[in-house]
Amino acid sequence: MALTNSEVFSVIHGACRMDVEEGWKLIKVDDGFGELTGYTKERVFKERVVYSQLVHKDDVADFFQRWTMQLETKGTAYLSHRLITRDGNEIVVYCQGELFVDESTGRTLAKATITPVKENETELKETIEKARG
Repeated sequence: MALTNSEVFSVIHGACRMDVEEGWKLIKVDDGFGELTGYTKERVFKERVVYSQLVHKDDVADFFQRWTMQLETKGTAYLSHRLITRDGNEIVVYCQGELFVDESTGRTLAKATITPVKENETELKETIEKARG
């Protein structure tokens, strides 16, 4: 059964850019990224945050191996991973990203969009019911 226009709800997502040549250092984030992760624009620059700090420590090697393999073969990476928020909570996100060369600097950058993933079908159903109510 499809949702009607009045039943459609929005999904929080965040976008970021990283400098690949500086160890995947975050160089730009949007407000959605700050809302999801707790790393606001100001905090990212003040703390010099790199994306690997956000990936769950047990997932870092696999994440970057899969990310790199997909980028090399498809040009775009699509994967999910555990992300640790600034306050230490663990969330699962779906990540879509790609590499590009910044025309003004010649540096290799990555851009990504992250969206939280519902842990299970029950939680998803609860979210839909709440949106309908």
